[in-house]
Amino acid sequence: IGHSERRHVLGETDSDENKKVKAALNHGFTTLLCIGETAGEKDFGISTEVLRTQLKIGFHDVPASQTKNIWVAYEPVWSIGVNGTPASADYAESMHKEIKKALLEIFGDAGKDIPVLYGGSVNPGNADELIIQPSIDGLFTGRAAWQADKFNTLIRNAKATYEENSRL
Repeated sequence: IGHSERRHVLGETDSDENKKVKAALNHGFTTLLCIGETAGEKDFGISTEVLRTQLKIGFHDVPASQTKNIWVAYEPVWSIGVNGTPASADYAESMHKEIKKALLEIFGDAGKDIPVLYGGSVNPGNADELIIQPSIDGLFTGRAAWQADKFNTLIRNAKATYEENSRL
């Protein structure tokens, strides 16, 4: 719910996404809310505010009891697509920290259990660095998953990197 094309091409609003989130949760679905700022919003230095707004409206009136069925994907709009520039691991980590703070504000302690995935032009060259960030719970891939053999390599390498860093 809330993927950038739905928001920017089809004009869906945060309120529209809220209705979808509540409907999906009320029907027992695991619900993934996509959030992300545009290049212009990033340039104005309001990324955090945009993400917090998308989360607060997207999850408005959602009870904490439903967090077990909620996931969030952070996809900076400027980093996705054919011409996207992947966010640095440091930038992605800092935004994930802000997302997790907002989830705690919205849901209290139950917000700690909501997985937050990173999905901005994840590829074999950046997956390993992203997956080891403390606030990134997983990767949300797009084009990198189009070729099964390359996607398999990305998954296996990221898993090995994560497991190696978990032992340290």
